[in-house]
Amino acid sequence: MVPDARDRCQVRRRSRLDLGRAAPRRATIALVLLFGPPLAKVRAPRLVASVSLSLSRVEVGVALALLARADVVSEGRDDGARYFGTSSVIVAVDDEATARALASDLHVRAAIVRIARREAASRASATLDTARCQIDASFDRGRLTFDVELEAPLDVARAALA
Repeated sequence: MVPDARDRCQVRRRSRLDLGRAAPRRATIALVLLFGPPLAKVRAPRLVASVSLSLSRVEVGVALALLARADVVSEGRDDGARYFGTSSVIVAVDDEATARALASDLHVRAAIVRIARREAASRASATLDTARCQIDASFDRGRLTFDVELEAPLDVARAALA
């Protein structure tokens, strides 16, 4: 018996499926939702990645000597219970890189807070308690300016004992 043309087409289709040569399926939204996205080739990871970094260090003794020669401008007032004031510490520096290093150094910032607290204590009517400070630094034409806003409650009881 000779198979007709329809039977031969079915035989060919079956043989393709058996050999794993089936036509690739298109990814549809339903397939992606069910099975996830299709595989993709990944680039090989780089063995070496280069990063350039510039670090600077402030010599604390030199910085504190520089702050000892700084100009200080202060103003403030108290209302009987709290002291509010602002101090500006102006330091002469050579360049912007030095200014950036000084402005970010913790020892310099602590010294700036001590200067601002000393100025506030000289203006307050009573002893200052724990102070809250905000420090802003700016550089302009060879001058590094630290602006310190200070707020502190007054310790009236301690002032009465003294």
